[in-house]
Amino acid sequence: MVNEIPMEGQTDRRSAIAKHVIDGSTKVASIEEFEMLIELFPNNPALHRAFSDFLARKKKFSAAADGYGKASQLFIESGMLLKAIVSKALQWRIIKPSKQDLWAFYSALHKERFQKSPLYRFFSRLSFPELAAIIASFKLLHIPANKVIRKLGTVENSINFIVSGTLRQTTFPPIDMEEEIQRKSVVQLTEGDFFGEIYPFEAENLSQSVVKSVTRVELTHIPKEQMIAVCKKYHNVEFGLIDLYDVRSESGEKEFSKMMQRSYRQDVSMTMKIDVYPDETGRSPVALSGFSSDISMGGVCVVLDPLYEGVFLTNMIGRRAKVKIILPNEAITMSILGTIVWAKSVSLKKRNTKALGIQFKEMPPKLSGLLVAFANIVSDI
Repeated sequence: MVNEIPMEGQTDRRSAIAKHVIDGSTKVASIEEFEMLIELFPNNPALHRAFSDFLARKKKFSAAADGYGKASQLFIESGMLLKAIVSKALQWRIIKPSKQDLWAFYSALHKERFQKSPLYRFFSRLSFPELAAIIASFKLLHIPANKVIRKLGTVENSINFIVSGTLRQTTFPPIDMEEEIQRKSVVQLTEGDFFGEIYPFEAENLSQSVVKSVTRVELTHIPKEQMIAVCKKYHNVEFGLIDLYDVRSESGEKEFSKMMQRSYRQDVSMTMKIDVYPDETGRSPVALSGFSSDISMGGVCVVLDPLYEGVFLTNMIGRRAKVKIILPNEAITMSILGTIVWAKSVSLKKRNTKALGIQFKEMPPKLSGLLVAFANIVSDI
């Protein structure tokens, strides 16, 4: 506990104290000590936020609300979108805002130049009532360092935006991937990143990752049920959510591309027919057709016929698919089972269409050899 805040000494010493107060590693004993720090660093939004949290714990709610408002404005000026939104949400939980206050904040978010991140795209596309609905759904969580907060195989029941701190997400490949590419992926998640695969809503997605805090972390946690309720009322929120996951799919596509490069590859063109199996039993598969010029032992990228340009494919990610490969003379075909791992829009001869990335299930040696033979035959044509 801090008994006295030093007013003399080097600037870096004072900055270190402020930093430790912000990250929670140093506790301030009194309002007066916090006010001294604020005087030293009047334009530090994180310090204003920490002071407001302190005031709220002391039940000084009016002063806390003013502090949250100040912090939000400073976060906006610093280009920190999510922190600005969270600070404003905390202020509004204490004092109900007027319509003028709501519109002023909404306007400020659109006037400032934030980093063009996926999170910015999500929030900037929302209308005023849509943004208010999302903010009202926030549940703020504080996670200590070195804590597992998402286990492998657990049901994904929330989406989580990282306000501050660092997490480590370790994603494990499906057990039926080829042995030489069964490598886990480890990424650091920081401010503005998100995790939690809750879309499509009708699916019960299981976590493919272990998420563990590296430092103390603050999250905005939105339960799946609440997000569904918001999307039912505001369809544009669902479109924004789809866009967020499309960015994740693009990231997955890059990983998939690296995987393909590590395995046998041929640049060939084969006609493809795809049956995409629905999650619900008793329903017929969706039939698609296209071609591929990028096939390997690990998977295939299929460019669909332009007639599918208007088909919504994002909700097919994660579904089982059967790929039927057809030689040019249609005399020989082969079928391989797999999983759709990404979907995106592409341009083909000045026409818009879609492409799918399909990861093959493990194949027996004879089928693997046949796939290589197919590729060699087509490359010689």
